[in-house]
Amino acid sequence: MFKLMKIFLLFFIVITITSCNHVYEAVYGLQNEKIETITYNDYRYVINKKKRRGYVSSDNEVMDGHFLVMRNGTKAEEFQLKNGFLHGFRILFDEDGMMEQKETYKNSYLNGPNITFYKNGTIKSESSYKNGKLNSDKIDYDEFGNILNKTTIVNGISYKYFYKQGKLTSTEFNKDIENEKYDIIVKYDHFENISTILGRKLNDDQPILFVFDSNYNITEVINATENPQRARYYLSKLSDL
Repeated sequence: MFKLMKIFLLFFIVITITSCNHVYEAVYGLQNEKIETITYNDYRYVINKKKRRGYVSSDNEVMDGHFLVMRNGTKAEEFQLKNGFLHGFRILFDEDGMMEQKETYKNSYLNGPNITFYKNGTIKSESSYKNGKLNSDKIDYDEFGNILNKTTIVNGISYKYFYKQGKLTSTEFNKDIENEKYDIIVKYDHFENISTILGRKLNDDQPILFVFDSNYNITEVINATENPQRARYYLSKLSDL
């Protein structure tokens, strides 16, 4: 359950008490490149002040090249290093040796496609980064390829869209309204029209629920402690998210 829903669930506690992009390969090819097979005992990594991973061997030598890490005879990781830093791709494998994530790096910063996979090989999520920062929509899929949610950043604000059976069901984001910052959740009907807009003041632990119209004018303010029945009515509109 996503972050804002967890926050809204606090209202229920009070009530109870009172009542991408297409898939593409990493930019660094494998042809004619020697792969060195190692185990987790053969190396370690440290994180520097710039929050970059630096890899050294068990002999404390800076690592360089293409490495395949084995664990109990099964592939665990595969990565490329340049002067000790991740530079190229990094692949993570599950306990059965199946690929579960493929990342692209430049100087140990995420830089390029980042894709995760289900066990059947279908894409679980995809996004792209530039110099360590998200540089595209982040999309999560179910095992049949249907979009579950999508995160996009517009003017520095993160918007998260949730879908069910291909239809938009809700949107979550922060918004400045009358010089106050609010966590907002917008609920849509089966025709993807706005049905409900609820919010709470950012970083405010008080059980105060705000109801907005489509122009983000406050139409009702509900204290869940004082009026649990009214709060329950609005929160029930989110029950199918």
